[in-house]
Amino acid sequence: MEEVVTTATKVLLRESNNSNKVRLHGKLILVTRAAGQAEEFACLLKAKGARVLEYPTIRIAPPESYADLDVALKTLTAFDWVVFTSRNAVGNFVERLQMLDLDVSTVNFCRICAVGPKTAELLHDNGVRVDLIASNYTGEGVVAAFAGLEMTDRWVLFPKGDCARDVVIDGLLRQGAHVRDLITYRNLPQDKIPTQLVIALEERQIDCVTFTASSTVTNLASLLGEQRFAKLLQGVVIASIGPITSKTCNKFGLEVHVEPSEYTIKALTEEIAKYFDRVD
Repeated sequence: MEEVVTTATKVLLRESNNSNKVRLHGKLILVTRAAGQAEEFACLLKAKGARVLEYPTIRIAPPESYADLDVALKTLTAFDWVVFTSRNAVGNFVERLQMLDLDVSTVNFCRICAVGPKTAELLHDNGVRVDLIASNYTGEGVVAAFAGLEMTDRWVLFPKGDCARDVVIDGLLRQGAHVRDLITYRNLPQDKIPTQLVIALEERQIDCVTFTASSTVTNLASLLGEQRFAKLLQGVVIASIGPITSKTCNKFGLEVHVEPSEYTIKALTEEIAKYFDRVD
């Protein structure tokens, strides 16, 4: 299949090429993101000289039922706000609107909140206006973004993944809002782990393992078995995209060596390079 590189990826690569291309020369880095989202991360790492082993620990699947979501989509004008905390939520939300022959522009009758600039960018690409972007790209950041707004008796639609935390729901309820949270996709683990990956871990070939969501941690731990997971990753550099994912790593006995202050793959890539600059 012909490789497709997005405009955003090309821009990121050009920026990366302005720095030392071989800062990660020869390092073998495991990327555990979902298959449809790993390419950009892998390209950034390769631009710095890394070798990349991709193993998506997540399969993105549709919800078990669309019934409640379809009702909400057909009555979008009843909501004051729609909150998106992931690009997967955006993609599946828009796809379902299209499946129902509903115009995506309908969502612009509501005000829209995005967890960060990447989620906002995808919304813009689909013709959706974004009114509020959290400055801290977490559920807590979303709640904080609403803190200065009048939310009493406002109706909020929260399309989410099945593994989403309750932080957004609880925070908005405390601010007086009514929240309708609906699952738009499920994070499922892969059925099995490739022999190549197990051998690479057992033979200590992998220099760094990256985790970009808590589910990437829990799914890999589930596939390997918790004790084996902790043993195989002992001594390997662990790179986490942010504090929530790092907390999950710690729960499974992993020490996190790299965590960027900005929770993006671009920042994570740069922090990985800085880490190896220091230790090499």
